[in-house]
Amino acid sequence: MHHLTVGAYMLQHNRYADGHERGVVEFVLRHLDRTPDERIKREIRRRVDGTQRVARRDRDAPPRRPRSGWSSSIADVDLTTADAYRTSVRAWAEAVARDLSRDQSPALRTATE
Repeated sequence: MHHLTVGAYMLQHNRYADGHERGVVEFVLRHLDRTPDERIKREIRRRVDGTQRVARRDRDAPPRRPRSGWSSSIADVDLTTADAYRTSVRAWAEAVARDLSRDQSPALRTATE
């Protein structure tokens, strides 16, 4: 769940530097129902710890929002039970990634649908 929570939150709050958003959208959609394996985790750590900036600086371009708005937010996450939490985090992460993928290139939309 951590990979979905962090990915969705960072996407929705425009915290990724330009050029990283698309990869995170693809990652979230690929990992909705499976935890990333160790190879993928190592690759993520390598990128995050590398020389290329992953997080957006405050002085960077203003946040980008989907043209149609967000269909879900962290406020929609249900904390009543562990099952409700898992189900609602998955739904929120998928909604955020799909909201953004609809606004991106046709190639991404095709690859993630």
